[in-house]
Amino acid sequence: MKQKGRKSAAEMATTATVTRIEGPPKPPGDLPLEAAQVWREVTASRPPGWWNAANLPLLEHYCRFVAQFRQVSRAIDLLSLPDDLDEYRKLTRLQDILAGRVATLATKQRLTQQAVTDSRAAGRAEQRGQPRVDFSQLRRAKDD
Repeated sequence: MKQKGRKSAAEMATTATVTRIEGPPKPPGDLPLEAAQVWREVTASRPPGWWNAANLPLLEHYCRFVAQFRQVSRAIDLLSLPDDLDEYRKLTRLQDILAGRVATLATKQRLTQQAVTDSRAAGRAEQRGQPRVDFSQLRRAKDD
């Protein structure tokens, strides 16, 4: 709840200022090539002013984990089963861990489709007569 009146000196001193970055921020110099490419793709996908200095470290970790996830996926693709079953288990376990980290960081930064979809807008679309897609029906049709 907002307090009426002037702010105290202590309150003004603790007010955080977040620097907005205009245009897509450049990837950090120590980011591996594949992670830097992810960085450029992600930053280009958001409007100007989306990024600020406070969320760039999260973006850096997100890009590193996406690149690592892709590397592990490529390593899994090169395995010949059942000969490399132990290696397959290790890599898929690592892949699951990385996928969870990627999903968490994407959600925290509002990069997922769910984060940018307004549920109220979806409800209004339904009221206007635009049908809602029942994905369970699509799945059943695909299975048949």
